[in-house]
Amino acid sequence: SRPPLEDSNFKVKASPGKGNGLYAASPIAKGTFIFDYRGEVLKGLDELFARYADGGGAYVACINANLYIDGADPKKSNLARYMNHARKDPNVQQRKQRYGPNPAMHFYARRDIAAGEELTFDYGDEYWEALKQTPVD
Repeated sequence: SRPPLEDSNFKVKASPGKGNGLYAASPIAKGTFIFDYRGEVLKGLDELFARYADGGGAYVACINANLYIDGADPKKSNLARYMNHARKDPNVQQRKQRYGPNPAMHFYARRDIAAGEELTFDYGDEYWEALKQTPVD
């Protein structure tokens, strides 16, 4: 398996209207594997609803029907938790590995990303429906 980019390639700082965001500290070439989404593993809806009674957690990534990753705790997550949503022209692509021994959510550069640019991806409609919110953009 390929290694993720080092944390030194990123900077967490304020993102206008969105709290914190994740920014490239150095250029990232199109197609580069950036990192996986990390956090506490929740197995099935029972564990998800035990933690979030309404079924929505702002840092929860659904990998498949039986596996969720909760990145809410920064000590148990990684920098992926700071990436914000962008429906129009996100520069990061998520790819879910739903099956096999190691289900995960991988992130790749959709295009060349310049130093200083915020990393964003499309959270998808399911995310916003779970939170009962309208997408930010």
